[in-house]
Amino acid sequence: PVGSGNNFYTGADRTPQFVLVSDIGRLTSNHVPAPILGLRFEAGSLRDVTDSPITRFLLQTDSRLVSRRGRFSFSTGGRFTQGLYSDDTAQYVLNYDQRIAYEYHDGSTFGVNYTRLHQIGFTPLAIDSTGRADNFQIDWQHLFSRSVRAGLTSGYDVYQASQSNTPWQSVGITASYDRGIRSKFNASFLYDTFNQAWSSARLDGTFTLAGAQCAAGLRYDGLRSVWAGGNLQVRGFKSGKVTADAYFGYNGYTSQLEVQEYRIIYDLHCVEAVFQISDTKVGFRPGRTLGFYIRIKALPQTNSFGVGSRGQQYFGTGGAGY
Repeated sequence: PVGSGNNFYTGADRTPQFVLVSDIGRLTSNHVPAPILGLRFEAGSLRDVTDSPITRFLLQTDSRLVSRRGRFSFSTGGRFTQGLYSDDTAQYVLNYDQRIAYEYHDGSTFGVNYTRLHQIGFTPLAIDSTGRADNFQIDWQHLFSRSVRAGLTSGYDVYQASQSNTPWQSVGITASYDRGIRSKFNASFLYDTFNQAWSSARLDGTFTLAGAQCAAGLRYDGLRSVWAGGNLQVRGFKSGKVTADAYFGYNGYTSQLEVQEYRIIYDLHCVEAVFQISDTKVGFRPGRTLGFYIRIKALPQTNSFGVGSRGQQYFGTGGAGY
């Protein structure tokens, strides 16, 4: 840690380690595809925040096979990890996944995935703890036309069913309308099977308006019944030598515009005059900032527009910080 803070957390401290990585292609011949079998060996000392150093020896093998027959495609992957530790503990992890997909029409597919993850033994290191999984996932994608696509995803958790919990995973519905560089719109809806409610909905789109490139996003929180966030970005609106940009970020939980940014650029041939307004309600150093710059076009320059005081991007697909 830098300084004397006691709440600094790195997960696991690493000393220099010996790592050997290879694959079946290097060990036999270059004609064998490398993904068929990969090998990794590690030896070194690690330490969690509250524990003493642990010497670890780790052996890991990975494999992946992909094939296609007609309209069917198959993918099978596996991983075996064996860990030995200096405190007389050991564990091994089995990870397996398989996917079968059928393309019933050009661009339209139906697929089934199976994933199994089983950890056996004990590890004193949190980074080696993998948990357990045993579930199926289904996905359906249908291409209605060159521009319109819809999809459905869900899954069944075999392990949760054995624990008498809700086995069906969340149901996701997606739809998109894509006209290339002209416009693109996406919608996604998520049904929470545990709470038996539509948990979220997201609407996103990019389009051109009066020559300017626009992007908008909305997110609805179904569990709280509130529009959680929204954003609007307008870039490249031109009128003569003047170019204008604007960003807006709305937080539905606080019912306020958390971020507003405006920028006006006047072209002076080799240089440009920039007037910028940034108004931030929350976060590090909130407040309003006014800036006026003269920029030489031939010189490198940084662009702080749409970036917060900590260097973070203001806008995601569902609103400011969401």
